[in-house]
Amino acid sequence: MADLYLDLQNGISGDMAVAALLSLGSTLSPLTEKLKTLELEGYEIEAAEERRNGIPGQTFNVRVEERLQSPRSYADIRSLIERSGLTAREKTLAQTIFLHIAESEARIHGTELDQVHFHELGAVDSIVDIVSFSVLYTAQRVRRCRASEIHLGRGSTRSRHGIIPVPAPATLDIIRGLPVQGTAVPYELTTPTGAAIVKSVVSSFGPLPACVIQRVGTGFGKRMKPGINALRVFECEEIPPQETASRDLVAVMELSIDDSTPQEIAYLQERLFEAGSLDVFTTPIFMKKNRPAFNVTVICTPSDLDRIADLILRESSTFGLRYQYLNRKLLERRIETLDTRFGPVSVKIGLLGNVVIKASPEYEDLRKAARVNGVSLRRVAEELHRVSAKRFPVPRTQTKDAQKGSQRRKLNRPEKE
Repeated sequence: MADLYLDLQNGISGDMAVAALLSLGSTLSPLTEKLKTLELEGYEIEAAEERRNGIPGQTFNVRVEERLQSPRSYADIRSLIERSGLTAREKTLAQTIFLHIAESEARIHGTELDQVHFHELGAVDSIVDIVSFSVLYTAQRVRRCRASEIHLGRGSTRSRHGIIPVPAPATLDIIRGLPVQGTAVPYELTTPTGAAIVKSVVSSFGPLPACVIQRVGTGFGKRMKPGINALRVFECEEIPPQETASRDLVAVMELSIDDSTPQEIAYLQERLFEAGSLDVFTTPIFMKKNRPAFNVTVICTPSDLDRIADLILRESSTFGLRYQYLNRKLLERRIETLDTRFGPVSVKIGLLGNVVIKASPEYEDLRKAARVNGVSLRRVAEELHRVSAKRFPVPRTQTKDAQKGSQRRKLNRPEKE
């Protein structure tokens, strides 16, 4: 399994993402066979090696016969993917990317999700780009995908609805809640499809972590203007920290607030997580004169204490806060992806020594699987528990101890009269 890092400083689009994965070492022929299982006609794909500004990379183009095409709705595309010969993991990722775009368009145009019906989403090149990315990304067996901040251009661009500002409304809607970086580049850097891809696969944002880079893939976009229109993807192996993984020191800050609304507290919590806090939680309390209030607890690394404390003093109504340093002991953790009948779901694995003692599903993956498959969150969680129990069985020593405890309880239980 691989760790990937997306360098988004020059933007991302669907064709750039596909080209970058091809440049990383994927081949075109298996992808072509997968695309043949889609009920599409009137198009052909082209991939070519290219060099821009001395940098080697790849391009990916979809040539479409417009006269053979018609607009499609989100419901049409969802059905098209479901009937295809893609694997469950490939279908799930493609459906997730399209879901982000469709939800955005539904909000912007004020319509129901299944009734979203517009040219850009229904265009064959968008379908081929997204399905191609899903096939190539799934083949990489990615363990974790990180990225730099999403870079945005400015100005305007042409759409089927006429001239619209950059970033496009759909792009802005999709990336809400994600870290972005504005630039002076006078054209579109991140497209709605690119934004939806990032939202679907990236688990965290920031600088490239300490790692060993194994391979680099570069995908070029269609725009030929000053600068380099390229997405770089790094396949890397993370370097573990030098200190022990089981013990460390954290800073714990607390503040009590009785003059803020629940919305202001929620916003403060959001800002604290964005700033890198390890955890933030609130507790309802009563302060002097029996006033209802919130006690906010923030946990962060000692090196982040001053920066996050300053943010609290700026963003909240408090005039001060309390803090202390505490030791904590951690299980070694890693993220694994399990295949379920509802698609792939990421699971956080906790190890004591070399023994897996617990597995906790990632909520966002449960949510995506439930939405894509039209089932309840609980049903996906129960399926994941079944798969997880087979993949990570309880150690025998733990099972015997549990059995002994059960027998002792039976022996100590008083007889019924």
